[in-house]
Amino acid sequence: MGESMEYLKDFLRGLVIGVANIIPGVSGGTMALVLGVYERMIEALHNISGGTIKAFFGLCRFNRAGLDRFLEELRRTDAWFLLRIMAGAI
Repeated sequence: MGESMEYLKDFLRGLVIGVANIIPGVSGGTMALVLGVYERMIEALHNISGGTIKAFFGLCRFNRAGLDRFLEELRRTDAWFLLRIMAGAI
């Protein structure tokens, strides 16, 4: 149950960041800093590399190895966290 709550919290943080982006004069980046997720977001974005892009296009092969490599890249880059934040921000 703890992991599910963390996912929900990330989604809600993303929601707050998304709302902050809509309000004039309020920055989503500032809200991420206040919520304590700014550094993790920057680190996750920094971890995206050419290998991540290659793994994404490797999905086009529709085989198990391509899927496994892509999922490993998602874990390495902390993309699951980014996806939860972005889902909330939308």
